[in-house]
Amino acid sequence: MLYKLFFIIGLLMCVATAASSKIVFHSNMDGNYEIYVMDDDGTNVQRLTHHPDKDKLPRWSPDGKHIAFVKEKRWAPVQKTQQVDVFIMNQDGSQLQQITDHPGLNIQPEWSPDGKYIAFLSSRSGAWDIYKIDLATREITQLTENPGGITISLQGWSPDGKHIAYTVSYNTVYLMDADGRRHQLFLPREGTEYFSFRWSPDGNEVVYSEAVYHENNLISNKLVFRTKSGRWIKEIDMTRKQFVHDVCWMQGKHLMITSEKWPPPRPQPRHRTEIYHYTIATGQMTNLTNLPSREGGADWIDDAALTVLPTGTLSILWGQLKKP
Repeated sequence: MLYKLFFIIGLLMCVATAASSKIVFHSNMDGNYEIYVMDDDGTNVQRLTHHPDKDKLPRWSPDGKHIAFVKEKRWAPVQKTQQVDVFIMNQDGSQLQQITDHPGLNIQPEWSPDGKYIAFLSSRSGAWDIYKIDLATREITQLTENPGGITISLQGWSPDGKHIAYTVSYNTVYLMDADGRRHQLFLPREGTEYFSFRWSPDGNEVVYSEAVYHENNLISNKLVFRTKSGRWIKEIDMTRKQFVHDVCWMQGKHLMITSEKWPPPRPQPRHRTEIYHYTIATGQMTNLTNLPSREGGADWIDDAALTVLPTGTLSILWGQLKKP
């Protein structure tokens, strides 16, 4: 009995040692856009995909066992439209599964907190709209009704799974119920553009990148923090330092940002973007990539999710997905 106890303790210690907080991201460091992972200090970079197509915009599943991303299929000579679809793979890049299969663009996958759904943005209706797919049944539900001519960008789920955030024309933020029924204005149009709206892990705060342009010139960029009800908390001025494309929480006291050095031109060319660790209290930025390439789509997950698999959630769903 004592031997078994020591064996179990040793096994748990090995699992805890092997797992570490991970960042998943896309990069063209090897010439083509592929999906990579690295430790949250920028070490141990590993390439997960090896496809001739462009693989981008990865997102961790809530339990850290799988990664959703988009694959841009190469255009055939007779192909009239571009096709981008959502795929899922294991955290080590194995067992690739196609989730959407529809002409047009199916992008920006975002997992529901319970791992049962993936919301995504699609042009299948002729306009940009948000949909969600049930991973067990593959049933797709349309959540927005775009009259056309409006740019919608999916931002993600609230940690409690009740709301999904999205932007309209990059200058207005809405929250909708997860079933798409009610839509509530969160940030009105105020002459600014909003990028990368993210909830804190506990759901009590949000952070986003706010940009102000004048005659196509970027004149201001800030990271803004608000409560979940919209009350302003603070802002971090990045003007003349970095232009933040994307932001992601790393627990409650740190951020992971994808940015390029100031001043970036507009429209944005293929300039170098990098991933940084940002300490909120001190303002310290640590470059995690420092590569002569473009990195983006970064998403972080902590070691608690990588070592503990919630009972009865995605492990069951993944088995159902592989059924013929």
